[in-house]
Amino acid sequence: MKHLATVVTALLALVLSVSGFTLAQSSVPEIPYHSVPDFLKLPTNMYLGEVSGVAVNSKEHIFVFHRGNTTGPPAP
Repeated sequence: MKHLATVVTALLALVLSVSGFTLAQSSVPEIPYHSVPDFLKLPTNMYLGEVSGVAVNSKEHIFVFHRGNTTGPPAP
């Protein structure tokens, strides 16, 4: 009886691992977007540092959270 329980447990583990692998193979949906180069207009001599967050509200206003003004544009 103990041997049967071990076999059933092993088969159950095999079925669950195979089903998890099969679910992981599903395709990822593509998120449609369009790129708008240079849409963000910053005041003169203001540069974004590392951006920590971006949000869009219901009026499609974009909010960018960053750690403060840097001393100049990023180095090439």
